[in-house]
Amino acid sequence: MTDPYTSPSPSGPPSGPPVLEPKSLKTFGVLHLVFGIIGVIGILWGIVSLFLGNFMASLQSSGDEALFELQKGLNESLLLTNVIGLIFSIVVTFFILRASFKLLKGKKDGAKASITYALVSIVFKGLTIIVSLAITVPTMNKYFSKIRDLNGGSSTDSFIEVMKTTTSVSSVVMPILMCTYPILSWVMLRRKPVKDYLEQFGK
Repeated sequence: MTDPYTSPSPSGPPSGPPVLEPKSLKTFGVLHLVFGIIGVIGILWGIVSLFLGNFMASLQSSGDEALFELQKGLNESLLLTNVIGLIFSIVVTFFILRASFKLLKGKKDGAKASITYALVSIVFKGLTIIVSLAITVPTMNKYFSKIRDLNGGSSTDSFIEVMKTTTSVSSVVMPILMCTYPILSWVMLRRKPVKDYLEQFGK
């Protein structure tokens, strides 16, 4: 028989502070999606450019046959690097969209997928620098020199040198700057609260 003077034992889950979802999960999920969509647009534009390169060169040359031939030759010389860059973009875009969907759906491996994207992105940007210095920059320098010769030489020397320097510097600086986001996502999604939350509540 139950003693009416005995306090009932507590039932239900133990009380405690609620476990909150780290804001970085949804934040980077959305940012990954935005950058992924931008990546898709860039890929589509890259594909169009491969097929319409000579058409765009004819528009830019404004009927100047010599300039058109120069630009046509430039397009042909950079075809390999453009294809390589397009392949890099497709791979990175796949990984960032994959990470985005996993983070937004609260998947247990969402943070891991994001870290994988970050690593792939950083490695490919390093490869982009190598390809640029090995192929793109020398090709562009030859193109600028031919433009200078086409326009009479000395009158455009300073401009051509500026363009050569700008191309060389940007081919290194831009990929490095573009590593900022993947590095940031890597750091933020490796934090312990993120790992603990996904381990406990991830789907």
